[in-house]
Amino acid sequence: MTEGERFLMEIYDLSEFKVIQNLCNKGKHFIETPHETSKASGLRVGIGKVGDSLNQNYFLINGKDSRDYFIALFHKYDEWFSNHDYQD
Repeated sequence: MTEGERFLMEIYDLSEFKVIQNLCNKGKHFIETPHETSKASGLRVGIGKVGDSLNQNYFLINGKDSRDYFIALFHKYDEWFSNHDYQD
């Protein structure tokens, strides 16, 4: 197995990836998803992050800020590209 194949296997094993993939695939085909999505407006304790504005909109998946799912993937990809000398 190549490094790239191992990387893809690690991505597919992330629970955050599975949630995002499920939402994207189900939305594309208009199939209901088992994940509860909602939108909250205004800074919220527990989901607000440094730099959020007071009128921040939050898109929640199962009560968790959607950014948390994406950040986990961003970190994984950043690690991959940092270790493989890819430039911007």
